[in-house]
Amino acid sequence: MGASILLVEDEPGIQLAIRGLLRREGHAAEVASTGSEAVELITDGSFDLVLTDLSLPDDVSGLDLVRHVHAQSPGTPVILITAYGSEHIAKEAVSAGAFDYVPKPFNNDELRAAVRRALASGDQL
Repeated sequence: MGASILLVEDEPGIQLAIRGLLRREGHAAEVASTGSEAVELITDGSFDLVLTDLSLPDDVSGLDLVRHVHAQSPGTPVILITAYGSEHIAKEAVSAGAFDYVPKPFNNDELRAAVRRALASGDQL
């Protein structure tokens, strides 16, 4: 049985692509388009993994979500995706509790591998 994954991404084309990739891997993917929507879903439900963009269209950023998930559900890995890649942001994401960091543009194999590593880490908790 696949994992329950929350995808937080505001760009419809990227949502569609990642959601399709996750479904082909056998996972159930729920989508939020804003950080605030994601916070509500995280508060109301349980996910095996959160995959979030850094830049979101409201006051809740991807880093805010990393911190929220880490505080609310410390065993849930978070992968941060961003087009604004830098070593500084990667370090900040990891120190905030992110499991991994994937820069855009990414290829499907790179994202698939990050998701597999994150889910395997959750199995060990």
